[in-house]
Amino acid sequence: MKLAKNIIVLITLVFILSCKYNEDKKVIQKNIREVPVKKTETLLKKNNQGSEDLKIDCSQLVLSLIQKSNFKNPFKENLKIEIIDNNGVNMKLRLFDANDKSENTVGWIVFDAENMRLLDITNDDKNPEKLKFDKIIWNKIIACLFNNDRSFCFDENEKVSQNEDCKKIIEDMDNIEECLFKNTNLKDVYNKLVEEHGVNDSEFLSKVLPKSSEIIAVNQKGIMNIEYKVMNNTKVEIIMNYQGGITIIELQKINNNVKQIITYSAD
Repeated sequence: MKLAKNIIVLITLVFILSCKYNEDKKVIQKNIREVPVKKTETLLKKNNQGSEDLKIDCSQLVLSLIQKSNFKNPFKENLKIEIIDNNGVNMKLRLFDANDKSENTVGWIVFDAENMRLLDITNDDKNPEKLKFDKIIWNKIIACLFNNDRSFCFDENEKVSQNEDCKKIIEDMDNIEECLFKNTNLKDVYNKLVEEHGVNDSEFLSKVLPKSSEIIAVNQKGIMNIEYKVMNNTKVEIIMNYQGGITIIELQKINNNVKQIITYSAD
């Protein structure tokens, strides 16, 4: 009889311990499941918020670049922007008035990272207006939206030349950019034109100013060929022949200065 009681007590203890073990196991499993999920959700929220903040910061940089440029628009001080496309080498921007709930388009800008240009295409996308802008802000945008590709960046230590006098002229169907560079020579002005992308499609120009007249076949981006007319040591004419137009670059040495005239003509 005593043995039977001991067996019953033992079975009862085993049952109680088993129940407690199962309860503890459930609590542990619950903690294992719940704690990381909460932490992960928190991290995801923080990361998503960080990503959104980054997008906002990048857009603000682009907006600042436009507002500090010589872009002319009646809504310039109250603009909002929309990045329509960013293909890794340039991006297209739609501009609208921040106070307009309908968000009607008031301008278009091309951020040409590859050629390091900011172009206003609001009135004519085939003959864009090249804008002057803050190069430091430009470099920040490259870091923000173009993976900090240094080939798209300006040298921030480069001093802005005070020896330039430029103006724009419109004659019939021609857009003319005329500049006078002081205390320089043909070679340096040409190098500046190529390196700073001072003319549309400058990447197709010869890296070095030819010493004699020649014609270079291109057959890309609508350019059939580029003709160099080296008249003497004081004058060079460069003709970029397009399927739908022509661009003429004239460089002329005048005393210690060089006059540069770029004429964009459509057929």
